[in-house]
Amino acid sequence: MWTRTYLLLLAVRIYFALAPSYIHPDENFQGPEVIAGNTFSFPHHLTWEFTSDKPVRSVFPLWPVYGLPMVVLHWIWSGIGTDEVSPQVVYYTLRVLMFTWSFVLEDWAIHDLVQSPRRRKLAVTLVASSYVTWTYQTHTFSNSVETLVVLWSLVMIQRILDNKQQDSLLSSAILGLLLTFGVFNRITFPAFILIPCLYLIPYFLRKPFALLALFSTMLLTILLAITIDTSFYQPSKPIFSTLFTKPTFTPLNSLLYNSQPSNLTTHGLHPPLPTSTSQPLPPSSAQPSTSSSFPSA
Repeated sequence: MWTRTYLLLLAVRIYFALAPSYIHPDENFQGPEVIAGNTFSFPHHLTWEFTSDKPVRSVFPLWPVYGLPMVVLHWIWSGIGTDEVSPQVVYYTLRVLMFTWSFVLEDWAIHDLVQSPRRRKLAVTLVASSYVTWTYQTHTFSNSVETLVVLWSLVMIQRILDNKQQDSLLSSAILGLLLTFGVFNRITFPAFILIPCLYLIPYFLRKPFALLALFSTMLLTILLAITIDTSFYQPSKPIFSTLFTKPTFTPLNSLLYNSQPSNLTTHGLHPPLPTSTSQPLPPSSAQPSTSSSFPSA
């Protein structure tokens, strides 16, 4: 019974993944649009996050998520000698990719995190029947990628804590990679993972080499991310000299931008809830926004 229920829910997930629709323009403008403009000759538009003097969006997480499949598509189409890849092919390829990651990585993470077989089936069913899984996790949102990174960071934390006899060097290194990737993907990521990471403090005090593996991987990944972002946003300047004189550190730019209310008023601030439930909400709270007017976080 459980298997049939899960397969039915999986079919629903496939349906939503392949449906020719979108939830919000951000799923295109904050990810695939940026990489497609650099890979193909598609007409493309970069939103303010990528065109300001201090860009607040990193392209580092975009290349492995969207860039790699686009490069593979471009290579295949060039190899068979046909016209350039159509936008429809790119669209469905990315949707299938997001579904695959949702099906494999999301469900696998739940399977690892829930130890009880009975509760595991319930947890997987709840996730597989979630509206968020059906829609957001099958679309190209940075939030969707953030969800997967949070889940697998939790998996790595659990594996490190379960390995009490040996130094979990590999798991610690993978966790360092995930933590850095998550921060460059969205600056909201630390809010989800900070408290779980606190459980690792006693372990790292006993296993300093595991902590060294974590920090070493984080440092190398940060350097790689800054190099990629700097070369993307300052393509006309020598990369090595620019890294030392004016590197592009997008998470810091995003944090500084979102910490200033004067900037956020441009996008529409969310007012606090009224003290009385009978008091109506201010009209400004219901104003719609477009992709180019959303704050970066």
